[in-house]
Amino acid sequence: MLAAARDDLQNLRRSIADTHDPALSITKISPDFVDEPQLVVEVAGAPDQAREVRISVPVLRRALEKQIDPLGLLAYALMSPEPLPVTWRPKPIGQALAPTLEQWRQSHQRIYRLTPAADQVQRALKFGKDILVVGDPGSGRSALAANFAHQAEINERGVIWLNFTDPDDGPESVLVTLFQAARNDSFLLVIDDMQANLPVLKALFGCIRTLREDFGLTIQVLATSWRAMTDLLDQGESAITLQTIGIDGADTITLMLDEHNGEFSEEVRRDIRDLADGDVHTAASAIEFRVHNARVPSEAELQEQYTANVAPGRQRAALYHLASLGFFGESLPEGEARSLFGDEVEAFQRRGVVHRTDDAFTLGPRRRAGLIIRYALEHWIEAQGPENRPENIVWQHLQAGGDARLKATLSRIDHFRSPGRLRVESLYLKLSREMLEYLRFWLEQSTEEDPAWGDNLGAAVFAAMALTRLHRDEEWLRIATKIRERWRYDDPAQLTLEPIGANTEDFADFEEIAEQMRGEDELYGKAGHPSGMSWQEFDAEKEKAYRNWALGLLLGLEGTAPLQYRDDNRIQHLVRMAARAQQRRGHFFPARVPWVTARIVQGLCSAVIRPRDNETVRRASNWLLSQVDDKSHWWRSGTGSWNTDELATSMALTALVLSGHRDEPKVEKALTWLRSREGQWTSRNREIDLALVLETLRLCTEDSVHPHLTTLLERANQELESSRDVSLDRPEERLRLPFITAQLADIVERTVFAKYLDILRDMIPSPESDPVRPATNPPAGAAAEPVTPFTPPRRGMNEHDLQMWRAAVSQLQGELAEQIKKRSREGVAHSARVQEKLEAFIRHRTRVQDLYRNFDEHTPPAVLEEIDEIGREVCGRAWPEPPFPESDADEAE
Repeated sequence: MLAAARDDLQNLRRSIADTHDPALSITKISPDFVDEPQLVVEVAGAPDQAREVRISVPVLRRALEKQIDPLGLLAYALMSPEPLPVTWRPKPIGQALAPTLEQWRQSHQRIYRLTPAADQVQRALKFGKDILVVGDPGSGRSALAANFAHQAEINERGVIWLNFTDPDDGPESVLVTLFQAARNDSFLLVIDDMQANLPVLKALFGCIRTLREDFGLTIQVLATSWRAMTDLLDQGESAITLQTIGIDGADTITLMLDEHNGEFSEEVRRDIRDLADGDVHTAASAIEFRVHNARVPSEAELQEQYTANVAPGRQRAALYHLASLGFFGESLPEGEARSLFGDEVEAFQRRGVVHRTDDAFTLGPRRRAGLIIRYALEHWIEAQGPENRPENIVWQHLQAGGDARLKATLSRIDHFRSPGRLRVESLYLKLSREMLEYLRFWLEQSTEEDPAWGDNLGAAVFAAMALTRLHRDEEWLRIATKIRERWRYDDPAQLTLEPIGANTEDFADFEEIAEQMRGEDELYGKAGHPSGMSWQEFDAEKEKAYRNWALGLLLGLEGTAPLQYRDDNRIQHLVRMAARAQQRRGHFFPARVPWVTARIVQGLCSAVIRPRDNETVRRASNWLLSQVDDKSHWWRSGTGSWNTDELATSMALTALVLSGHRDEPKVEKALTWLRSREGQWTSRNREIDLALVLETLRLCTEDSVHPHLTTLLERANQELESSRDVSLDRPEERLRLPFITAQLADIVERTVFAKYLDILRDMIPSPESDPVRPATNPPAGAAAEPVTPFTPPRRGMNEHDLQMWRAAVSQLQGELAEQIKKRSREGVAHSARVQEKLEAFIRHRTRVQDLYRNFDEHTPPAVLEEIDEIGREVCGRAWPEPPFPESDADEAE
């Protein structure tokens, strides 16, 4: 192994040396067997400045497994203060190549001008300063950096370009480039969009210092970023001193307009400034339009210019996808582009619509991306539906990009409130995600050791649900297989839920609950328990309570199954069992314990398509509401000290919100009570309560949950590190950590998404609130008076009827989006029946979009009838009775 690695490095060294003397050179390669088999490699920069690294055989094997090439392995070894450990987990290394001359001409030269900011950068570079250029999106930061990178190449300086929107770009990228680059007196290192990958900054700055001090290389930094980055660096985030220079797009636009000073009136200059809104790219397009058409374009005309000749289907989808990413400052890696759209993205590059840096494509300025998004949302089917909202496309892109991209985004959300503002305090989302990963590892290890989880149904179900939420589908199946071997619910003739063989271990919980109830009844004395049920009644029927609890758990297990393992037959059997087990008043035995009913409602809500239309859910929810009044705004646990009133209230509230009762006054009063009990549910050893309450607050309120979320994560990790034997505590403790992890997995991801939207809220284009501006000047030859189009006389809908139809169509589109998303998430089901449903919903969505395209008060009755027919099929009883207009005849058609 060592000999093969040595030969690879020697061959690589010779091939580089045949063409040039590299900036970083490999000067010695030799095996060493003194302590353990290692490869010793010496790397040199300037004469007499070298450093030695040692690489073990396990590390070599790991590099081979992860397809890390020899130079990449050396880069990792140089970045590590100690020899790489056996547990080393490498990630891919991005390229660090500057834009080519042709790319510079296509995407940057057109908008670069020698502004005051450019003049300051030029002088700072001359005096050897490290520079940070900050400005708003569209101000021309990248174009300025590309200009000076191009000038450096002309002056025979080395150039290294890091595109930080690519999470693989980092210090290792710099080292790999220097291993291959020709030796030079100095290098210019461009860090474009520095805010996009904060987690690697510390390592990158450390790498720069090492290259300067240990290898004697002269490396000058030119970085670009948001304005808020200056404040972040002032807080000590930088190991090197960067001179901040602000760039203002308005300065560039003024110089662009001055080039046409004799042609443009002051009014034209003002109109172009207003249209550009500080975006130099939009200004350049508007000026070109004005030169060729003798008038300033409207936003609608710019939209048409950017979207002209884009074919329906995959080509439109590709441009819309690129615009969505570009609007949020994200680039599309070449591999991802090919996987999604074939060669369509490269075709846009040839047309000059997108540009390429390293191995990633970028649409370009945010303003242009916003105009394309706006146009697409209004005119293209490919952009319709909630799942195709720009923020959702970007979120899926981040998730598909792996841990590096997601961590970079979380770090950005933690630090920045907007491109111009820092957060007062961190949200700790990146830390939360890392802590959750530790819990995931524990779940995987525990499942490997015992997929049945000690025959404890609660622990097994919550572990499986957590693994699903953490995208570990195969581990979910291992647990689910054991559960399905212990419980019978796949037989259509079966009426009630039954274990196979003896009860599972957690039946002992219900025996303990009976004892806790007895103690509670003694406190109430002769008056008896307020529920009207004594502990003896529960004790006699505790097996029924246990099976109802199991029913709720199994509904949750199957309802949240990974799509490829979802078993609709089992789900339907469980739903029917729940209907049979329901008591006359709507609850599930025992009435004294409302959290049993709440658990079944939650399970049903995850298992059925429209919970609010399910009769069992409706009756159970109404019963839960009946258990609180003006005197007591909370639900009693009914189980003594086994579970708390806070826990029971949280579970009931979550069940009610999931089943569509968020706006009930009783829900609001119960929430107020639950908030007032914060001192209770945040106490030590109340982590199950805390996890439940956090879920409730996330569903019901706009409350910030992150302080308590961090507390819960820290406690869960401390519990794992302490190696406490939870089985020694009360039986409930056996499901403690699996349950907490299941809740955390859901809360963390949803919180991350919500906060991700917060930081982008100011950047999201809104067709509803941003009307298209009219053309500044009328087209040549336009009539002086507007022409009123002829409308045939007919009796259409009034405004009230039209609003009702629009609301109904909106409901239908939302339901279709929900159903399509449910069936088309990652890991498409193998079931032909599920595939048929998915195809039917997609056909319905396309047809509704076509029918609704020109919807107004004069829409023909035949169109309304077809929409009504689709609505009844998709929405069932939830579909309203929309009004049909009176019509004399259809001659207008």
